Amino acid sequence: YNKLDWLASKNDSFDPLRSSNHLFYPDGRFRLIWDLICLILVVYQFCITFYRAAFLSDLYSISFDSFVGTIVVDYLIDCFFLVDMYMRDKKFVIMIDGELVIEPTDISKVYRAKSLKFDLLMAFPYEIFASIGGGSVSWSLTRIPKTFRIFRAPLYAAWVERRVEKLSVG
Repeated sequence: YNKLDWLASKNDSFDPLRSSNHLFYPDGRFRLIWDLICLILVVYQFCITFYRAAFLSDLYSISFDSFVGTIVVDYLIDCFFLVDMYMRDKKFVIMIDGELVIEPTDISKVYRAKSLKFDLLMAFPYEIFASIGGGSVSWSLTRIPKTFRIFRAPLYAAWVERRVEKLSVG
């Protein structure tokens, strides 16, 4: 019994009955972990953005290493949510009215109709355009629009809770 067999038994991306065309089903372990990471990052981004806006109005006032670290972490989170947009548009099977939507074109239609505009507004790099304009808007303030992802936190929490309950029962 090797590691690959263990992964195959634990991860829905390896299970041909739970993953087709590299699609990830709502009740799979990958989706549980993914949505848990989304929830953690949304709450972190919300808290840290407002902390910085309140107490570090200008990131240039902190050390260079801290500034670079802040930018790197912020952009890694942004990149994660860009990948999240792709996954929700192309790879995450969804359930509507108790029915699984597994056709990639149908998944895309639903995502684009319900969430794409919101996600694009959250992904827009406001800080880059503020710095190009030569304005004096602080980095922290330009990150505030990304905190609106917090409105998704209850959804992520409900999805994670449902999957954990399902895993603990099954």
